[in-house]
Amino acid sequence: LPTKANLRVKAVADFLDVSVAMIYDMILEGQLPHVRVGATKRVPRREFIEWYNGQKFAADTDPV
Repeated sequence: LPTKANLRVKAVADFLDVSVAMIYDMILEGQLPHVRVGATKRVPRREFIEWYNGQKFAADTDPV
């Protein structure tokens, strides 16, 4: 991940290996934290890392 405070949607999509459209959908559904920078949406790096770690933990604890 880039070290900037706010990540571009494409950087998040690349990191998660999903489409940019999926990241926008997740933002619109309130599943992913974001901020507006002008007309664009960005994902705060620190909040994304916390969100990602929470998702990873949840996946590890789901019963199979």
